[in-house]
Amino acid sequence: MNYKLAKQLKDAGFPQGMGRYFIKGIGEKEYRDFRITERQGYENLLGAGYDMLFVPSLAELIDECGKRFEGLHKENSDWGAVGFLKKKVVQCWGETHKKAMVKLYLKLNPLTSKPI
Repeated sequence: MNYKLAKQLKDAGFPQGMGRYFIKGIGEKEYRDFRITERQGYENLLGAGYDMLFVPSLAELIDECGKRFEGLHKENSDWGAVGFLKKKVVQCWGETHKKAMVKLYLKLNPLTSKPI
C-alpha cells in the first residue's frame, strides 16, 4: 500500500488502529514507515503533531466492508474485489489484492469517500 491509498482511507473514515503507519513529523518532507504497538504510542505521536496514516491489513479491510464484501479473485495479473452497494454488484480492480480491497472500501463508503 502507498501513502495515497492510506490517505484516501483515512479521509473516508477508515478506523485508525494499531499496526503499521506512514508517519511524518513537523518539518519532515516525506512519510516514513512506522509500527505502533500500543495506544499510548499512538497518542504520544499524535500529540507531538505527527501526521499519521494507518496501513490496514487485508483482514482489516475485509472486516470493515462487513456483509457488503463478497469476495476476491485474480484474473491474469490483476486482483478483483467484489461487494454490494444498494443491491448492485460493485467490482474494483488493483495490481494487488490489497489495492483492490482499498478501492472497494472507498466505493462502498461513498458518503465520505473522495473520488479514486
